[in-house]
Amino acid sequence: MRERVSELTMEVRGTAMRGLVQAVDDSGPMQTVTVVTHDGMVRSGLEVYQPYGLATNAVAAGSVVQLVAMGADPGDLVALPPVTPGLRYGNLAAGEVVLYDGTGDRVALRTGGVVQILAATQIVLTVGGVSLTVSAAGVAVTGGNVTVAGTIAATGDATAGSISLENHTHPVPDGESGAPTG
Repeated sequence: MRERVSELTMEVRGTAMRGLVQAVDDSGPMQTVTVVTHDGMVRSGLEVYQPYGLATNAVAAGSVVQLVAMGADPGDLVALPPVTPGLRYGNLAAGEVVLYDGTGDRVALRTGGVVQILAATQIVLTVGGVSLTVSAAGVAVTGGNVTVAGTIAATGDATAGSISLENHTHPVPDGESGAPTG
């Protein structure tokens, strides 16, 4: 009896384990990983089960996966999405959520109703044929009209075509007016 209990314990223990990711293949419909398990065994082509609506491709170096033996069969391992502890975005307040990548870009849902988006180069928002691009060069709206219900305050010039709001002139009976004054 004791021997059978020991066998069962080992079978149950072998249904879940960790694997150190060696490579990630995200080229097909199902992402797969190559891992080294706790006993030094290399397993490749293991499917990564990711939740609907979220697709990730973690960096292989330093990533760890939880492996599950389907039906307690160690020959039928699947992997849960990789975690990379060294790149995890931390220091969150209770209830906060952050979607982040390995380069520091992130979308954070902060307490107090704040949505924070941080991108190293640009943010592109596209709806149909209209795009809003925010970059270090400024803000560009392509393919649509901009409507503002409120006051526009500008600290620099505004132009429409080649007409400057700060420097435009008007024809007057004896020539042209000067530029607008404050």
